[in-house]
Amino acid sequence: MPVSNSVAPRRAQPGLILAIAVVSVLTTASLGAWQLRRAAFKEGLAEQISTKNQMLALDNTALNASNFIAATRDETTWLHRRASVQGRWMHEHTVFLDNRAMQVAGSQRVGFFVATPLAIEGGNKVIWVQRGWAPRDFQDRSKVPVLPEVTQTVAIQGRLIANVSKAYEMQGASASASTASVDNTTSTRPSRIWQNLLALEWGSQALLPMALLQTTPEASTDGLPSSSQEVVLLRSWSAADSGVAKHYGYAFQWFALSALLVGLYVWFQLIVPNRRS
Repeated sequence: MPVSNSVAPRRAQPGLILAIAVVSVLTTASLGAWQLRRAAFKEGLAEQISTKNQMLALDNTALNASNFIAATRDETTWLHRRASVQGRWMHEHTVFLDNRAMQVAGSQRVGFFVATPLAIEGGNKVIWVQRGWAPRDFQDRSKVPVLPEVTQTVAIQGRLIANVSKAYEMQGASASASTASVDNTTSTRPSRIWQNLLALEWGSQALLPMALLQTTPEASTDGLPSSSQEVVLLRSWSAADSGVAKHYGYAFQWFALSALLVGLYVWFQLIVPNRRS
């Protein structure tokens, strides 16, 4: 009896190792297949974006349509669509989003993303426009570029995005700042430098639940600092990365791990015992 008790666990061990190996291989292989499905999904999105770039640009009539806000609930109908809009800048609400990076002369630099609401002509709609990047004064961090307040109607081109650029912000960091109204009567924020865009109240004007990433060619009339040198709002926006390469990389790692597990099992459970025998 003692002999049979000591032998039983040894006979059960190969079966347990086989079960663990099979579960591990199936798990890693399924994770690799899931990453391939994610890559295919992202490729489909990239194809949709490419198709939308070929579509006719949305204009004032489309954005001011009474049913447009209802249609915006389905982002697939407008996200990444090109838009050509005419309107007037609401300069009093221009904000400078801090700690935003852009490639300038081959190097990464940190500054502001400038965002200004645009009152669209032909209706009562307002849309936030991410206008471009501007450098900041690191000697006087409270100083912002002085932008010319163009009062006439402007025509801008861009593509529709879900939100103006968002950066990481500590929870409650903006809780002390009140929302601003269109006449600035409730604004108590001491600076126009914000980490992220706050909610604004527009009264009778309807704020579209989207933003416009301006792609109009860069022009020196975008902004003038307090010095005599002109500042150009840069718009070298990085192309939307679908992340397909990342998913293929993860899939390769999971499948490689599956192959490694199979190889280890074959070596230690089949080849090595046979060589010993």
